[in-house]
Amino acid sequence: MKYTADNENDICISPISNGVTEVNFQSESLKAVYQTAYFATILEHIEPLDFPKIYHWNNENVLYYIDKAREELEKCKDDDRKEELRNKLKKYEPAIMVKYAIAVKYLLQVAQECGHDLIYMNGLVYCYNGRYWENIKGEIAKAFLAEVMTKTGINEYQMLRTKAQKDLYSQFTSFAYHSSNDMYKNDTVVINLKSKAFCCRDGKYEFRDFDKNDMLTYCLDFDYDPEAKMENYQKFLDRVLPNQGHATCACGILRLYHDKKSQIGESSDSVRGRRQREKYVRRYFCGSVGRKEKRML
Repeated sequence: MKYTADNENDICISPISNGVTEVNFQSESLKAVYQTAYFATILEHIEPLDFPKIYHWNNENVLYYIDKAREELEKCKDDDRKEELRNKLKKYEPAIMVKYAIAVKYLLQVAQECGHDLIYMNGLVYCYNGRYWENIKGEIAKAFLAEVMTKTGINEYQMLRTKAQKDLYSQFTSFAYHSSNDMYKNDTVVINLKSKAFCCRDGKYEFRDFDKNDMLTYCLDFDYDPEAKMENYQKFLDRVLPNQGHATCACGILRLYHDKKSQIGESSDSVRGRRQREKYVRRYFCGSVGRKEKRML
């Protein structure tokens, strides 16, 4: 005999005495979570949460009653009284969406303490891996969040529901939001090399440790080598830009296009930025060539 549920909140009862009692399947996304070092580190530091006490943290009377009820429940031997105490304690359990909010806030705290901050920026999830902000694929991020919820004490199979994961992800993106405007607050040029960060400002440069506040989302796979040669690239430049003046002009124009701000503090797309580009052309080109290049700009 089988009882079917009329809606998702009803209980579906399947009285089977010898059925499967455990499911150990692990999705590829969850495997990827545990294969990622910084995720594994964060999960190691996640502990079960006392949701009722966290939710009622500023109500001393409620906290006192919760402690007393739990103490009595632990010592009680009367089944009816135990059931009564459990029902009373359930009244102080926060709603599931509130639990998501608490758990996400706790996750962000733990991640920060582990040195692997989590943010949501420009529609993407990032985790600081110790060198740069690494983009996390959506499905892996959802699997990670679901695993965190399980470790805080929320039922694993409840977190496997797609609606639950959608609600949880939405809660996370709200709490972890980070504005991309913070990436361009100063004029220092920072490049993440393999083992150090290269910083340049006002014509001076230095090498220093990686810093999450640089907000870089990449890391090059090589280090700075003052003796390095670029023979193939130089041959290419000599072939396409044989005139040194033309090469200098091209470098100046490229710089103005790619810098967020020019030396005079104007956007490369502004009127003054355009005039700055034209100055390079007038300086290094002349006659019909100069006029042609100016039209191209």
